[in-house]
Amino acid sequence: MNSKKAISIGRYLLGLPRNPDKALVKKNIQSLRDVIRYHQQLYYTNDAPILSDSEFDALFELLKSWESLYPQFHQSDSPTESAGTVVQSALEKVSHEIPMLSLGNAFSPADLQDFETRCLNILKKESSDTVLEYFVELKFDGLGVSLLYDKGKLIQGATRGNGEVGENITENLKTLSSIPLCIDQQKRVEVRGEVIMRKEDFAKLNELRRDDGQLEFANPRNAAAGSVRQLDTAITARRPLQFFAFEIFISQRKDVLENQERSEKYLQKMGFLTSPYSKSCSNISEVVKAVLDLEKKRHDYDFETDGAVVKVQDFIVQRMLGATGHHPRWAIAYKFPAIQVETKITDVVFQVGRTGVVTPVAVLDPVRLEGALISRATLHNFDEVMVKDFRIGDVALLERAGDVIPHLIRPLTEKRSGNEKKILPPKQCPVCGSKLFQKKGEVAIRCENFHCPAQILGRISHFTSKAGLDISHLGPERIQVFLEHHLIEGVADLFYLQKDDILRLPLFKQKAAQNVLNALEKAKKQPLWRLLTALAIPLVGPRTAKILEKHFSDLQSIMSASQEELEEIHDVGPLVAQSIRTFFSKKETQKMIESLRVAGLNFSATNKKLISSVFTGKKIVLTGTLKHFTRDSMKEVLEEIGAEVSGSVSKKTDFVLYGENPGSKYEKAKHLGVSLLSEKQFLEMIPQEIDVPQVQESEELKLF
Repeated sequence: MNSKKAISIGRYLLGLPRNPDKALVKKNIQSLRDVIRYHQQLYYTNDAPILSDSEFDALFELLKSWESLYPQFHQSDSPTESAGTVVQSALEKVSHEIPMLSLGNAFSPADLQDFETRCLNILKKESSDTVLEYFVELKFDGLGVSLLYDKGKLIQGATRGNGEVGENITENLKTLSSIPLCIDQQKRVEVRGEVIMRKEDFAKLNELRRDDGQLEFANPRNAAAGSVRQLDTAITARRPLQFFAFEIFISQRKDVLENQERSEKYLQKMGFLTSPYSKSCSNISEVVKAVLDLEKKRHDYDFETDGAVVKVQDFIVQRMLGATGHHPRWAIAYKFPAIQVETKITDVVFQVGRTGVVTPVAVLDPVRLEGALISRATLHNFDEVMVKDFRIGDVALLERAGDVIPHLIRPLTEKRSGNEKKILPPKQCPVCGSKLFQKKGEVAIRCENFHCPAQILGRISHFTSKAGLDISHLGPERIQVFLEHHLIEGVADLFYLQKDDILRLPLFKQKAAQNVLNALEKAKKQPLWRLLTALAIPLVGPRTAKILEKHFSDLQSIMSASQEELEEIHDVGPLVAQSIRTFFSKKETQKMIESLRVAGLNFSATNKKLISSVFTGKKIVLTGTLKHFTRDSMKEVLEEIGAEVSGSVSKKTDFVLYGENPGSKYEKAKHLGVSLLSEKQFLEMIPQEIDVPQVQESEELKLF
């Protein structure tokens, strides 16, 4: 089965009558199982789903309803009886000591009432007067993993896999700062939770992958899954991942902690992040209110959540309720409804990124979704266009992936008029007219003309951006003006600009021109790692750039380093080393580097002397919007004064540094009694030699 066939069969099956006769079910039920297994394989093993969660849930619920309606067609190996799918990858397989089951689903308050009724019916056999209490927590849309600790040390980390067997990703998980390598517990302990990627980090990662010609992740869940299942640990280490714990087993018995609420507090005590929202409920009515409140607040979180998990509170009662082969009977997932709208694809345009990758973008009839007016949505790549069969003129379903990025789910083929036009990949670059190429094994179609105007604009915009040399007063709009008036052709030309030339441009006056020149002069003194990041070497981000700066005395040494020398550096794997060698071997790169050297940019490694302060050796967490600093510039300052920047709040945190509109970390710090510092207080406490940027409203950046 291929993706196109799976989608076609799935649509046909979902279009069948809601109460089909026996003959219709007998004819189609095996196809339904096969389609579900195919999508499970894409979701769990390949981390590349082609359906939204709501579409998959619809297929799964259809199979459950058919098997309930006609039990004679039920099979023991049905997807409704198994926790997941077959595990197939190059990672080592490990068996779970306790199966990691799936969860049953609830889609309405009535379903939650039914869940309680089922629980009470089972418990009547044990006791007639049982009163159920519950625990409600957010359902993370991430990758489920299990952590095993023995005598206080992390000995194994594994994916959920098929529930019985997962993949050994211990070394990858050790790179996550939110996973303690040691805990204060000598017994054998298993901790379960979700690895997630925050929404903004997901958007940035996809942008980089798109520019590098790599397949984009469909959503933050798959970005997290793909990141922790890497064979190269260095790749995992570069990804902004976090682990949230929700379950603990001590010596295979969790009822020593009595209930879910105490279990969560114990996890926090050991240094784990837990759900930013959890609530104990004394009855099912309180549960319904809690999940509906969560649904209203679903967009307040900076990570993706697709529902809530409702658990019976008491562990002894959980054991009495037991489990099926698919899910525990004492827990259920309440799924939030997908937020989708219909819109029409009126056209498709082709965007060219800084590395030449051509991306199809759908032009839409403007439609409002979750408060935003959306008129465009990326189609990611031409393989997705072909598999999902999008056409110009189609009415399509649109949602905001991760509640942030506009994402077309599928065309509504039943609404086609016959006048729709197929979307074909262009033969020539839409910007420069050069012939397009597709390398063997790559999804991306790209323009290989290094002098393509779109690529030049992309490279220069990245070079000047906060992710690069952080050159203020030089956004894409001004760079475009410089290019159109032939003042520059590449990044190096920026440093040869003359004030008189700038003043000849429209809308530029004395102050604006001088601001640009001052910013460029300041950029020459930026550390070497920033220059390496600005050069946009594929697979080299700020973390790898800093590692390279520590190992080499100057840029020339990095350019001259062999593949073997680069691979010997910890956290620089073969792929990264090859990328660095390829980049610096190009004549265009060497010419640009020489122009930057003549212009006076800093090519030397700078090993800054640590500035002693009251924050030296302290763990600091950032949250909110700061006035004087971006997230990266604040991290640089904290590193300079010897502080350790952490992404999560625990009792081991020394300070939470907050700006305007702080998030859940601020509340958690108050709850744990962690010291809170405003930006103003922080500035009063740091050494005078620290360079504090002037406030620029446009540069404010929300911190996690």
